[in-house]
Amino acid sequence: MLSHIYCDIIRLQNLKEEKIKLNSIISAILSVYLFFVGILGIYPSQPALQEGINTDPVPYLFDKSIEGFRYLHEERELPFRLKAPDKIEEGKAYPMVVFLHGSGERGNDNQCHVMLSLLRGIKKNGTPCFILMPQLHETGNWEDDDMDAALTSLIDDYILENYPIDTKRIYVTGDSRGGAGTFDQVIRHPGKYAAAMPTCGYRASFLTSDEEIILLKDTPLWMAQNKGDTLVNPEHSRTVYNTLKDMGVEHVKYTEYKTIGHNCWDRFYRDKNVWNWLFDQTL
Repeated sequence: MLSHIYCDIIRLQNLKEEKIKLNSIISAILSVYLFFVGILGIYPSQPALQEGINTDPVPYLFDKSIEGFRYLHEERELPFRLKAPDKIEEGKAYPMVVFLHGSGERGNDNQCHVMLSLLRGIKKNGTPCFILMPQLHETGNWEDDDMDAALTSLIDDYILENYPIDTKRIYVTGDSRGGAGTFDQVIRHPGKYAAAMPTCGYRASFLTSDEEIILLKDTPLWMAQNKGDTLVNPEHSRTVYNTLKDMGVEHVKYTEYKTIGHNCWDRFYRDKNVWNWLFDQTL
């Protein structure tokens, strides 16, 4: 329950516009709902997981078309949600957006980490695509070796093998801790992602020098952050941007909103220019 409350607190920060307030109300309702159905045992119990893919019997509350699974990789469980295009044409391959959530959505409910503003932004301004939304365990980081191994195996051994994905148009984005994970994915897997969009991401142990930042140079990047972010210093994003620009990298963008608070992702994901730019990128 505490993880849900923290998730809602993060999403309530600096929410002035009515659409964003609606997101927060929905998240709060979801948190309370999950708490009570957990107590009452309304949802079916999860059977013991088998190595590989397992179906999650618990539907996503607000959109049952978003499939739920639990991936077990070498004893590391990785719950995830997968949103497919509304209509899949035979013989056609589709882009895929990988979304990495922030600290407040960590857990095992396979619910709280679904990013509504991202889903709506893609539906309104994007192109038909698959959206993969994995969930970190309560103490996990996307940069952990076991989490990267599980996510890599999930994508390479399951998603790409079973869904019509255009491997030249796989993208990664994330907020806060997920922004750090987005940087990490680009560095660990050069040539895998056609573009990356870290929002309010930070430079952790893997981005402490120009020699490491230059590892990002071959992947188109669009970063975003609030000028008044008190949780993650925007200087992190500025340093990555300025360092890459000084190296002559052309395909790097940075948007800094004149706003107080941590949440820049809802505003960023509503911007049609973001999705026009992203889906134009290809390997």
